[in-house]
Amino acid sequence: MDRNRSLREHRPASAALANPLRILILAVADERDVSPKQFFLQRLAFGLEASQPTFSTISYHFRALAELGCLEPVKTVNRGGAIEHFYRGSARAHFTDEEWVALAGRERRMISRARWRGLIARAESAMMSRSFDSRPDRHLTCDALLLDERGWKETMGVLADAHRDIAQLDDDARDRLAVSGGLAVPATVAMLGFESPPMPGA
Repeated sequence: MDRNRSLREHRPASAALANPLRILILAVADERDVSPKQFFLQRLAFGLEASQPTFSTISYHFRALAELGCLEPVKTVNRGGAIEHFYRGSARAHFTDEEWVALAGRERRMISRARWRGLIARAESAMMSRSFDSRPDRHLTCDALLLDERGWKETMGVLADAHRDIAQLDDDARDRLAVSGGLAVPATVAMLGFESPPMPGA
């Protein structure tokens, strides 16, 4: 089996992302091998609270994601008699339109906040390490739009199409790297499209 292709398999998110914490775990495990202990020690960098979640909660969600096939165990390390289990992402979990609409508003807000915190943590890390602006062709845009309903739907459709195209480019690049053994370029691509709050005085 082509490991790189299997890594990028798409899975529905109804079970895998039932808790926003799982989104952050998958985001990290898709980038590097990670253990529940490492994730716990770095939780502040992901925008989580110092007291929550607990280590046992994090371990539980790691196991649940592994059982769902979204994480795969890759190695164990003996640290002073304690066994530390490391995992890597084995699937790209996503919400279908139907699954997202079926979520309660509170659940959507929690998931969106978790994804946003993960994105901000990743961007801040890149800026601190100076990799964010290391390439002159990096992309960063933010536009304030004024749309009607048709314009909103068409704009969201453009973003959805771009996401699918980029996912295919990622698949293709991973396949080429598996054959060539060339140097991989870690990259983050994020797209946002949301209704802005009303203008002051509007």
